[in-house]
Amino acid sequence: MSTPISDEDSQQIRAAVFAGRRIAAIKHYRDSSGKGLNEAMDFIDTLERELRSVAPETAPPAEKRSSWIPGLFCWACAVVCGLWAIFDFAKIVPLLVIGQEAEGVVARLVPAQEEGDIPIIQFQSDQGAVEIKGAFVFPHGYRVGDKVRVLYLPKKPQEGRVKGFSGMWAEFAFRCAIATVFVAVWCMIRIIKRFRAATD
Repeated sequence: MSTPISDEDSQQIRAAVFAGRRIAAIKHYRDSSGKGLNEAMDFIDTLERELRSVAPETAPPAEKRSSWIPGLFCWACAVVCGLWAIFDFAKIVPLLVIGQEAEGVVARLVPAQEEGDIPIIQFQSDQGAVEIKGAFVFPHGYRVGDKVRVLYLPKKPQEGRVKGFSGMWAEFAFRCAIATVFVAVWCMIRIIKRFRAATD
């Protein structure tokens, strides 16, 4: 429940704002008024603007708010990963709707990093023999000569994919997960910032 602010409290809050101690001013306002964090931050923002317009030479220096940099970085990465996932999803849907199915065979395995392989799948399309890269798999996930099912578009058989979760959805799911992690990190940054403002 909010309570009126006394003249003494008002002077102490203004003094804290003049001194550039924004967090202390917010805390003092909350303690003396009983209002919430958002209302206190809005009040101090308004007070700072008034001080800068009335007496700019004595107004407090703008507080450094470097926390927006990691937040912006997280949002940018989340957007990039999200768009990347949408782009991948846009390739999957046509395969599911109008794609043709063919039997493919693992022609060879290309080493990837130190602990896995990328299978090269060969199959027969309406345009002739085609080779595509399968999804990254751990050792012994595929062997040369293994049979797999492939979905492809008749006009773009080189963009075909191995039927199944790993071949169709693994990359999409990974990109969505990365985007979610960046959003979660941004939320944690906001929570930590507000917690500090409430406790300092």
